[in-house]
Amino acid sequence: MDWTEYGDEKIMIIEDDASRFITGFGSFDSGTIENSLTVLRKAI
Repeated sequence: MDWTEYGDEKIMIIEDDASRFITGFGSFDSGTIENSLTVLRKAI
């Protein structure tokens, strides 16, 4: 699980460490705990 910036957007990706499979993704205006939980809940 990691945040990165692309232009003005903050992007969060949840990725399996071994296979590199992306299980969750979200693009937001800010990297907050609430946005992290949103992506995590969608991934689950």
